Amino acid sequence: MPRAGFKQLTAVFLLFSVAAIGLLHACTPDHLVFYHDSYRRLSYFPIVIGAILYGVKGGLGFAAVSSLAFVPHLYMFWARGPEAYYSELSEIVFYLAAGLVIGLISSRESRLQEKYKTLSEKLAASYQRLHHQASLLLAAEEQLEKRRK
Repeated sequence: MPRAGFKQLTAVFLLFSVAAIGLLHACTPDHLVFYHDSYRRLSYFPIVIGAILYGVKGGLGFAAVSSLAFVPHLYMFWARGPEAYYSELSEIVFYLAAGLVIGLISSRESRLQEKYKTLSEKLAASYQRLHHQASLLLAAEEQLEKRRK
């Protein structure tokens, strides 16, 4: 499968995952805290994968989509008071921070990979020139040796 096709298919899968996790949050009764905690942690996977594949834009994009999918869950905690609500609300900040940080790391890694690829191509070209020049020099030495004899 081509790399561009893989990325598009992965993006669709990640969006579907975010929607499914948001739906699970919305449909699970609020007293089942273990499940909500698990869903909240599962939300990091699409963010991280999006950041790794698409850089900062992907990380922040999937963090924003995950945050929107998390909003119905926040309404469950509204009645529990400000401490519980703000605790849940802070998760959105963590989603965005994770998307940004991992996106920055991924983008930097991609830039370094491209830089090393360019350097490798230059080194290969230099090696070819050096090999060609060495062949010419050896041929010239052979001719010189023949003329001496």
